[in-house]
Amino acid sequence: MTRMQRLLCSIGLYHGHRFGSYDEDTTAAVRTFQQWSTVAAAVVADPPGRYGPATRTALERLAP
Repeated sequence: MTRMQRLLCSIGLYHGHRFGSYDEDTTAAVRTFQQWSTVAAAVVADPPGRYGPATRTALERLAP
């Protein structure tokens, strides 16, 4: 969880604490990431706001 939060932070989507809890800020950041046009088609298998396998793969590819 903290790795995901760190990756979201590195692309400017997450600004909360990186304690590993899946809170509202984390859900909002994941949902925003999923809506980006560059990743939207790749993450349709995951529900909005859910950090599933497709979202994880897309985030790991895109984040520095």
